[in-house]
Amino acid sequence: MTSVSVVSLQTRRWGSGDRRILLLHGLSSSGEGWWRVGPDLAAAGYSVVAPDLRGHGDSGDGDGFRLTAYRDDVLALGDGWDVALGHSLGGLVVLACQLADPGFARSLVLEDPFLRPPAGPETVDWLLTDYAEPITEERMAASRPRWQKEDVAAKVRALRSAGPHVILGTMDEIGGVDLWPGMADLNVPTLLMGADPAGDAFVSREDGVAAAANPLVHFEVVPGSSHSIHRDSYDAFRSVLTGFMAAAGLPGDAAPDPATGG
Repeated sequence: MTSVSVVSLQTRRWGSGDRRILLLHGLSSSGEGWWRVGPDLAAAGYSVVAPDLRGHGDSGDGDGFRLTAYRDDVLALGDGWDVALGHSLGGLVVLACQLADPGFARSLVLEDPFLRPPAGPETVDWLLTDYAEPITEERMAASRPRWQKEDVAAKVRALRSAGPHVILGTMDEIGGVDLWPGMADLNVPTLLMGADPAGDAFVSREDGVAAAANPLVHFEVVPGSSHSIHRDSYDAFRSVLTGFMAAAGLPGDAAPDPATGG
């Protein structure tokens, strides 16, 4: 199960609760992008771990960008997570980890996951759009008007750190992979969170409905959201997430402050 060369992933951590949550970012992002999700979950009583995937943030490239390499780096962080949440590429990696090790996590959250990466050049060109001009916070903010300034700054740093070779290498290695059939084999409660189909959603309604044929999979679309749901529709993202966690018997909201009663 272990790659020849596992990268020791750099991580960000919030909280010290007994329950553990793993957050995996998408392609050309980093663990810093969970700057708001991590502290909110820590306030709800969790220990939160957000690694930089190989080639991203402060983690090394390793020996390539195969899905098995991404997967094995993450499996090396341990198993038994109460929740493993992955966005986009992170969702693909979360699912790959669970299929390889049924004890990896007790529940999964897949945020508009990239489970069937198109092998064509159009997708690669779209992913490389941010590198077509100088990467600045001003340009990023103009193209993502619903993002917070912290989201913009984190994405700019992540793009500068990863570089086009990470996108090209990853898409060359995982283009054509299809993990949608694996949704039928999931053995734990799973939230499949889809972006609005009118935008740049990776999860189609047809795929979502088919995945929900597994009674452990709950499919929910966040209206008006783009692919980056936790960035531009944060309140809706948190509402869907906490609802799922409550149904799974896990706390999702911050505990009341005893000093204020609220």
